[in-house]
Amino acid sequence: MASRARTSAATSCTSAARCRLSLAAQETNNNAFGKSAIGDGSTPAVGLFSPGFDGQRSYLVGGAYDFGVAKLFAQYGVVETKVTGPNPEWKIASIGAAVPLGGGKILAQYSHKKRDDLANGPTSKIATVGYDYNLSKRTDAYAVYMNDKYTNLSTGNTFMVGVRHKF
Repeated sequence: MASRARTSAATSCTSAARCRLSLAAQETNNNAFGKSAIGDGSTPAVGLFSPGFDGQRSYLVGGAYDFGVAKLFAQYGVVETKVTGPNPEWKIASIGAAVPLGGGKILAQYSHKKRDDLANGPTSKIATVGYDYNLSKRTDAYAVYMNDKYTNLSTGNTFMVGVRHKF
């Protein structure tokens, strides 16, 4: 898989610990797997990607600022996929917050994803709330609820609990 990725970070804040701005771009193509030897050779070979996949580009900008009483974060991205037929383009935006409470923090995030290459493209709307409690410097326990709504489908609800240890 041929892949190029560029990432850069810049900040206009006086304290890098309080704010962060990130930019990223990536391009992936199917050329590393060659083309099929059948016919004119224009059909992608069966490999890591699905037949008809020719490449993908993604761009992302995100930022966060820690106000002390809450840390706010947001991101916006575009994913363009090159395939046989219509080339889907997704636009993704999210905003969230982490608010310290007790020995942990309350987490909340809202995300919106829309397929922009179609007049009435499908959308996905996801709302998430949770609590992350620090058991020690490297171990935490969490509980998260997520509500996911996708165009023309019923709403999905997910509840997650777990313990995480960082090595």
